[in-house]
Amino acid sequence: MKKSLDAIKKDLQDIADARSDLSSDRRSEVDAANKAFKSSIQQITGELGTSLSASDAKAGVVTALEQLGASYKKTFAPLSCD
Repeated sequence: MKKSLDAIKKDLQDIADARSDLSSDRRSEVDAANKAFKSSIQQITGELGTSLSASDAKAGVVTALEQLGASYKKTFAPLSCD
């Protein structure tokens, strides 16, 4: 699990590093997606061990990652890498 989280952290850092290459509209979309993801993770972390089981936390993290991925796909789909 730690290896997976480290990989996610690295990918998010790569995206953050490339942020300056985006137009202001795209940058705003990425920032909003990142903010929503961070908020979801903070909520899950805050509830873990009190009202949220480890398996529910894992499911929540998977859902948050899927939502982040969908946001990135929507944001970057119109870009051409030619």
